[in-house]
Amino acid sequence: MFDDGQPCALHYEVETSARWITRRARLHGYVGGKQVDLRVRSGRGGWFLNGVLQSHIADCVDLDLGISPATNQIAIRRLSLRVGQQTEAPAAYLAFPSLRLSVLAQTYRRTGRSEYFYTAPSFGYSGLLKVDRNGAVKLYPGLYRRV
Repeated sequence: MFDDGQPCALHYEVETSARWITRRARLHGYVGGKQVDLRVRSGRGGWFLNGVLQSHIADCVDLDLGISPATNQIAIRRLSLRVGQQTEAPAAYLAFPSLRLSVLAQTYRRTGRSEYFYTAPSFGYSGLLKVDRNGAVKLYPGLYRRV
């Protein structure tokens, strides 16, 4: 359920290159009573949502799905930061339940072998993400904990 109490069920797949650069994603299911069938892809000219160019997010490398911390793993693997390194990594952010793409400013700073201090200023969020040896998020404070 989302904050407004609407039930949802979504299935998603994200395809990356061998260098962890997002190529495309597909999402389908429902949010409330609304059927969802979205295709997002990166290509010449930027990002496309259901075939329509989203020119306002052209410079983003990563896709961040607002329903899952799984897409943080893609950025973490692509960035391959050493302990102590920090970088900005703006992402094409798919908001839920609005299903709109926007730019999400975000920063990753690797603080330990399996820890990244993550900030997303537009949401007023910062927290210490804990990941497994593959970079998959185990703990996203206040939002997600893998059990």
